[in-house]
Amino acid sequence: MAENNRRDGDIEFWLRQLEDGAISEDDFESDGDELDFYPTQQDLLDVLENDDDDGEARSNDNNEEIIPDPPIVIADAVPSNNNDAPVHSLDIQRLIWKNQPLPFNENAIKFNGTEEYPESLMNLQTPFQFFSYFFTEEFLSQIVTETNNYAVQNKPDRPDVITLGELRKYLGILIYMSVYHYPSVRGYWANKHGFEAIIKACQ
Repeated sequence: MAENNRRDGDIEFWLRQLEDGAISEDDFESDGDELDFYPTQQDLLDVLENDDDDGEARSNDNNEEIIPDPPIVIADAVPSNNNDAPVHSLDIQRLIWKNQPLPFNENAIKFNGTEEYPESLMNLQTPFQFFSYFFTEEFLSQIVTETNNYAVQNKPDRPDVITLGELRKYLGILIYMSVYHYPSVRGYWANKHGFEAIIKACQ
């Protein structure tokens, strides 16, 4: 308690000295231990080496047994997956947009494939045959299988499974909707102006 009173008294004394102008605030500033100045890097290294030597000599005096430092293990660099190409940061502020024609290289867009079609494709006559050429029975069956697997995973108790016939109807509806555009999706099923083929497919 007496120590706290003494500190308070010291503080009051120094504050009165400041108010009277007897001392300056600059007198209170102290940097503590001032840093040594070394004009060159070599001077600093010499001092650090001497400090290390002094420290080792002191530790040798204190410790009878010297424990050597563990060896430095230099591992081979692990190859990274990314390329070693330098990454350039893009300064958006310095981008300059120019109005100029796109460079046209005819060889870059030239078709290099074969222009001969297989006989199985040349014998196709109707749009449905062309569709079936790409959307084969196996492909559609795979879509049905994977869709039903997902339905069972989503709702194991009541999965919404589909059949191959329902998938065919759905694809047909999508094709019709891509050709005949109505203002809204509900319009295809409207009683008055609905699309007859879609209405029949859904019954």
